[in-house]
Amino acid sequence: MCGLLADAQPSWAPGERLAYHAWTWGWLVGEVVRRLMTWAGANLPHFDAVAPPAVRPDATIGGNPDVLRADVPSVGTMSARAVARMYAALLGPVDGVRLISPDRLRAVCAPAVRAQEWVFGQESTFGLGYAVDDDGSFGTAGSGGSLAFAYPELGLTVAAVRNRLGAGDGDPMERLRVLVRDRVAEALRPPDGS
Repeated sequence: MCGLLADAQPSWAPGERLAYHAWTWGWLVGEVVRRLMTWAGANLPHFDAVAPPAVRPDATIGGNPDVLRADVPSVGTMSARAVARMYAALLGPVDGVRLISPDRLRAVCAPAVRAQEWVFGQESTFGLGYAVDDDGSFGTAGSGGSLAFAYPELGLTVAAVRNRLGAGDGDPMERLRVLVRDRVAEALRPPDGS
């Protein structure tokens, strides 16, 4: 898959359009991480102590039929509680673990690009790896109807996952997202009602 992506010809010049890489994002980021880990094992004398070779991804692990049946790299298989916890660790420490610094969190929440998104044909705003919304949240609604968002100003994370694919008009997950957005807007409204 990484070879196919590397050989792909761009459909437009960088910065000309916005397009969500729903199915290729995991492969793109995964290849960067894999190459970094390969470089680090060769150039950092103590890297094996913190990232043992037995658990680092490589072609053997990636080609394992059990791994291939488990997931597409851009698709998460987790509980709503787990994904909400991951988003919470982006906002601040969870059991002593904070995934990004406060400065990086501000960068994640800030719009990096707002444009007509090519794949879905609607205006979208993205920060660093996440969709960002006018209500101050960042996160994503995935294909199939699952969603996860963080509201840094409130210290709130919201996640809902499905055990069956579904999306589109009438999808209860879309109604849930609107309900959460409305409740967050109420929580952020100043006490004087303005």
